Amino acid sequence: MATYLITWNPAVWSWPEYESTAREIAMEGPQEFRWSLGGGKQVKAGDRLFLLRQGVEPKGIVGSGSAVGDWFADAHFLPERAAAGERTTYAIVRFDRLVDGTASPGSVLPVSTLNTLIPGLNTNVQQSGTRISEDIALAVEQMWQPTRRIYLKRDDAFPAGITREDVLGAIEWFRSHGYPLTFKDSTDYDVLHEGGRYPPKVLASLAARRLRGRFMFSDEFRGGFGTPCFRLLEDAGFQIAPKVDGAGISPSPDGIDDPTDYAEGTLRQAWVNVYERNPAARSACVAHYGCYCQVCGFNFEDRYGKLGAGFIHVHHLIPLSEICESYQVDPVRDLRPVCPNCHSMLHRQTPPFTIEELKSVVEREKSG
Repeated sequence: MATYLITWNPAVWSWPEYESTAREIAMEGPQEFRWSLGGGKQVKAGDRLFLLRQGVEPKGIVGSGSAVGDWFADAHFLPERAAAGERTTYAIVRFDRLVDGTASPGSVLPVSTLNTLIPGLNTNVQQSGTRISEDIALAVEQMWQPTRRIYLKRDDAFPAGITREDVLGAIEWFRSHGYPLTFKDSTDYDVLHEGGRYPPKVLASLAARRLRGRFMFSDEFRGGFGTPCFRLLEDAGFQIAPKVDGAGISPSPDGIDDPTDYAEGTLRQAWVNVYERNPAARSACVAHYGCYCQVCGFNFEDRYGKLGAGFIHVHHLIPLSEICESYQVDPVRDLRPVCPNCHSMLHRQTPPFTIEELKSVVEREKSG
């Protein structure tokens, strides 16, 4: 099975039923459409296809599906060109997912994110039906639906030739954007650089972009001393040290429903949207409210002693999935510390319960 980008420019071809079709696919299942390949003659039955929206914002991947049969030729889809006798090639595409990028731009996997994390993917393709390599296709698939585990850890995942400059570039990226898709906060070790501490696996992943054509997902490789990941960082002249227990604040581990001035945003695509976080925003929130759950009042230190000191999740009152661009988060206004159980209960519906609504549930059950 090969993978291709098929393109759509709303400025060239209007799709009046786009929004309604996206809703129907979400509620009722896949639908089939004839799609132009711009003269391409490679697509075969079963090939994987990603729909790339171009020309008009929001630009990025807005759909996915598979080819029902092999490519075929027919009259051009533009009436004036068809009238002149022009023909082009098509595929019947069975769309399994289509997002309404007009009504909900945050649901799109944007070109800006693709260009940053998968530089080996050409998002300026001039022809629909452009094939992409298997490795790049896997990365796109993982970003499009990150709840699906695609990769298995392997010790030979890193390309040879990663330099110190690659790692320094990774540090700069992390300073601006935080943790990329599939990574959770580092728990055991830090890379030390100019007074800062950085997650080793994240830096190694981002450092691989120049040679690999994309960043690497956390599932692809192992960390720890003696692994290729740590060796490449040490070979580049960086010191790796055990993590120092500072504030001990734990970010939300779910990495989906919730995910500094505190900059937040930088879309990452899943079946729901996932956005990167800045840990400083969580720290400021907990410094203001304390490590008590704002729903049920639970405090981990009270229950577990020193082991639980500082541990808490932090919840975004407005899910970042509703915000399509970077925004300035106010840690006191926009965030609340909650325990893991209440955090999960807040997200038992979409949109999430409010803090007050869940508190009412807890109080009602207590009074029973």
